[in-house]
Amino acid sequence: MVDKGLWYRWALERLGLEYRHERFGLRNTVERFFRYLKERTERFYNTINTWKIQSIEDYAKTIAIIRNLLTTIGSR
Repeated sequence: MVDKGLWYRWALERLGLEYRHERFGLRNTVERFFRYLKERTERFYNTINTWKIQSIEDYAKTIAIIRNLLTTIGSR
């Protein structure tokens, strides 16, 4: 679902994806979601203290370990 960008049709057809032009309605909901995702990503990037951790990979591993522990505890 795309807006009036002329390049969308060509790119989506080349990828073998369906194309639907829409000016309002559901397209606005999709754009709102991606705007929210972008804002959250920027907020995360701007507030992370990289000097306290060795790398983003370490941070992501820590989040995964905590999530897995909480999932395991919650399933008991």
